[in-house]
Amino acid sequence: MQAAKVMMPGWESWDGSRAFKEFAAGRLAMYPTPPWHVAEVRKLAPEIKMGITGLPVPDAGRGAYLPLTKSFSPLWSMSSKSEHKAESWKVMDFLSSESFHNAYYKKFGTLTALEGAWKAEAEKNPDQAAILKVAEETMRRAPNPALASTGGRAVTDALAAKPDLKHTDAAFSSIIKNQPFAPAAAKLDKDLQTYLDKTSADLKAKGKEGSAKDLTFAGWDPLKDFTPGG
Repeated sequence: MQAAKVMMPGWESWDGSRAFKEFAAGRLAMYPTPPWHVAEVRKLAPEIKMGITGLPVPDAGRGAYLPLTKSFSPLWSMSSKSEHKAESWKVMDFLSSESFHNAYYKKFGTLTALEGAWKAEAEKNPDQAAILKVAEETMRRAPNPALASTGGRAVTDALAAKPDLKHTDAAFSSIIKNQPFAPAAAKLDKDLQTYLDKTSADLKAKGKEGSAKDLTFAGWDPLKDFTPGG
């Protein structure tokens, strides 16, 4: 698609808001989007004819679902060394209240962690209802090595420090250069295994746990929700 110029020129250098601005202006026909982009598009072009659907799967069928490795990302925190703990707790209580989450949903169109604050309204909104339907059809709970074990956290942290081992970056390079991904993937697999072996040895020398096994979950079917201990 990139070589055939189906994808919009310059997309690889866009910032986080460029895609929904281009879509709202009618210069994009479709694109994979975070849910909050939908509300931003509507703000820019309220009458735009926009549909929402899940990502396509091969004719052979779905091999896995989009992974949901945690329920939500915490947005708020307070320092343990705060000189105004009582006041800070009041702010934290407000930020976790149903009224705040409902206001946040109405402002940004974001489905927050407190589902009861927005679900009734979302089900009446065509865009939001479509997002919920797509999520139900395309997402499943998946294991998160960083939360599953101490070793998983250690290996995940080590991998985070090696951006050159990200499969997304290798795929990105193949797309923009119109090069076969298979050779790059094979090299990446080899480099990744070498780094995991070294990381495991380093952790063991320090008396810590962590190996490639901490990144795998025997018996988990990627076509079903992951249930720890199940």
